[in-house]
Amino acid sequence: MKKVVTLILALSFSLLLMIGMANGQTHLWGTCWHGGGHGYGTIFKTDSNGNNLQSDYSMFETLGAFPIGDLVYVNNGKFYGIADSNSCAYSGVIYSYESATGIFDVIYDFGCSGLHGMSPFCGMTFASDGKLYGLCSYGGAYGYGGVIYSLDPVTNVYTDIFDFDTLSGFYPGGTLTQLSNGKLYGITQFGGANNGGTMFSFDPANSTYTLLHSFADSSTGLSQYAGNGGLLQATDGKLYGMNYEGGPHNAGFIFSYDLSTNVYNEVFDFDSLNGGSPFGNLIQASNGLIYGMTEVGGNSSDGVIFSYDITTNTYTDLFDFDGTNGETPTRGLMQARNGLLYGTTDVGGNLYWGGSSLVLILILILKLFYIILVQE
Repeated sequence: MKKVVTLILALSFSLLLMIGMANGQTHLWGTCWHGGGHGYGTIFKTDSNGNNLQSDYSMFETLGAFPIGDLVYVNNGKFYGIADSNSCAYSGVIYSYESATGIFDVIYDFGCSGLHGMSPFCGMTFASDGKLYGLCSYGGAYGYGGVIYSLDPVTNVYTDIFDFDTLSGFYPGGTLTQLSNGKLYGITQFGGANNGGTMFSFDPANSTYTLLHSFADSSTGLSQYAGNGGLLQATDGKLYGMNYEGGPHNAGFIFSYDLSTNVYNEVFDFDSLNGGSPFGNLIQASNGLIYGMTEVGGNSSDGVIFSYDITTNTYTDLFDFDGTNGETPTRGLMQARNGLLYGTTDVGGNLYWGGSSLVLILILILKLFYIILVQE
C-alpha cells in the first residue's frame, strides 16, 4: 500500500527553498510563464500553506516577459530570475525584483549573437563568494556548447566564465550545486567521451573546470535535459542525480557519484509503472530519505512522487498523480519548517493549468515555474 504524502500543489514547475527575512511572516513566492495584468507572466506569493494566492508583479513585454527557470533570493532583499528576451527568440534576460518596493529591473540581456551565452533555461545559484552562477544551454565561444556565467549582484556585472565544447560536454542543464569545497557541480546533456553528456565541477576561485564522468550514449542513458534539476549531495557524501532517459526500460534512472573515489553508479532504474522520465531536483528530507518526482508513470501515467533510501537502496512510489490532483510534475520538492513536502505540477487540477485547489484562487496565473518559501 502506498503511503499518503501531504503535498501542496500550485501551478506548473517549481523548486523550493527557505529564506529568513525581516518581519517574521512566511510566504511562498513564485513566477508564472503567462497571465497577469499584461499577459506576459507574473511574480506572485501565497501564505505558508499555499493559500491566498495573489499577484505581486505583472511582467511587461518590453522589460523581459515570460519568466522561466528558477528564482533565487539574495541577501540584498531582491529576487533574481530569468525571463525570455524581447531581442530574439530563446535569448533571455536576467532580472531582479525587490518585493518591498515593487521595483523590477532587467540586469542583463543575453542578446542575439550568443557570443557570451544564450538560452539560460534554468535559474542561478547564490554562491558563498556573494555571486550568482548559472548555465546557458547554447552560445559561447564555440557557438553551440553553452556557458557557465556569473553575475555580481553588487555591481550587476555579468561574466562568461567558461565555454563548453564537445569534449567538456555541451548543452548544460539544471542548476549548479555548490559544495563546502567551494566548487560548483553540474551536468550537460551531450558531449564527453561517449557524447551522452558529462558530470563536471568548476572552481570559481581559479576558473578550473574538471570533467568528472562521461555518461554513456543514448543506448544506455542520457544526462538530464535542460530546464531540469541539478545534483544533490546527500549525507553519505555522494552526489545524486537523475537521468531523464536510459536504463533497461529507457525510463530514466537515479545515479550516484562518490567524490572520494570517483566511482559512478546507476542505483535505481525507473520502469514507467512506478514512475518514469524523472525531472527536477532531488532533495534529502529530515528523515534521511531522498525525494523526487517523475514526469510520467504511475497508475494514470501522469507522474509520481517517490522516495529513495540511500542506506537500503529502497525505492518507494509514494503518490500517483491522476490529472484531478495535478499531472506532469517537472520540478522538485521542498521540505518546509512544518515538515511537509511542497511542490507543483505542470498541468492538471480543477482548471487543468496545474496543481489543485490553488488554481481557483488566481485564474490569471497560468504556469508556475518556481516557488520560493520566504519568511518575511
